Amino acid sequence: MTDAIKRKLQEEINALEHELIHELPKEIKKAAALGDLSENAEYHMAKQRQEFVKARVRQLGKRLADLSMVNMNNIPRDKVGLGSTVKVYDNTKGEEVEYKLVTSEESDVAAGKISTTSPIGRALLNKKVGDEAVVVSPNGKRELEILSLSTIHDEIDGPKEAQKAAALGDLSENAEYHMAKQRQEFVKARVRQLGKRLADLSMVNMNNIPRDKVGLGSTVKVYDNTKGEEVEYKLVTSEESDVAAGKISTTSPIGRALLNKKVGDEAVVVSPNGKRELEILSLSTIHDEIDGPKEAQA
Repeated sequence: MTDAIKRKLQEEINALEHELIHELPKEIKKAAALGDLSENAEYHMAKQRQEFVKARVRQLGKRLADLSMVNMNNIPRDKVGLGSTVKVYDNTKGEEVEYKLVTSEESDVAAGKISTTSPIGRALLNKKVGDEAVVVSPNGKRELEILSLSTIHDEIDGPKEAQKAAALGDLSENAEYHMAKQRQEFVKARVRQLGKRLADLSMVNMNNIPRDKVGLGSTVKVYDNTKGEEVEYKLVTSEESDVAAGKISTTSPIGRALLNKKVGDEAVVVSPNGKRELEILSLSTIHDEIDGPKEAQA
C-alpha cells in the first residue's frame, strides 16, 4: 500500500521539479520582459505558481520521508504500536477512553487520534491488554489500564470473526465466513482510502490557495471554444485525478492552464492533443465548500 503511494508521490515530485527548474524560469523571464512589474499580472502569477510548486515539493518530500519510515515488520501484532486502536480505563479520571495511535502529522486529540510521540502515545507503546501505562506530562500523572487492543495488522489481515467462522467447517455455505471476508475487504479498501486522504490533507496549506481564483479543490465550469461545449472540472491532487469523472490534477495541462484564473478569464491549454481555449464561466473554490455558499453568508 505505501509503495504505491510513494511511487505516485515521487512521480508528482519529478513533474513539479521539472516545472520548477525548466518551465517556470522561462515564464518568469518572459513575463518580466513585458515591463513594469508592479502591475504585471503574468509575472505575479508565475511567481505565485513558483512559490506554490516549491511548497508542494517540500510537502511531498516530507510525506515521502514519513512513508519511508513505516515498516510493518517493526509494528508488533499483539502490543500497542502505530495504527493501533486502544481502549483504556483512566484510573485518574475514572472513565473509559479510546485512542488511535497515529503519526504526528495525523494527530487530532479531539478525535482521539494521538501521536506515538505524545506523552500518552509513548506510555501506551508496546503495552498489552491488562497492562498499565503511566503517563507523565505537564498536566500531571495518569494511570491507564489497557482494556482492549486492535492493531494495524488486525485491520489489514481481517477481523478475528473471519478466523472463527472458518473453523465452523464447509466454507462454500458458511454465511458467517463470507460475511466476515466481505467485511475484511471493506476494511482493507477503507484503510487505503483513509490513508490516501490523510496524505492529501497533510500536504494542503489553505493559506496558499486563493479565495477568488482557481486553485486546488476548485470546481470550474468552462466553455471550450475549440469544441463548442461547456465542461466542468474539479481540480485535485494527482492521486485523486479521474479524468472520466471530471477530476483533473493541478499538474495536468488543463489544470496548469486554469490555475489562478478568475471568472471571465480565458485559459489556453497546450498539450500533445493540440491547443484549446477555455473561457471561465463559473468558479467555486475549496474555501466556498468549507465556509459555505455565499448565499448563506449573505
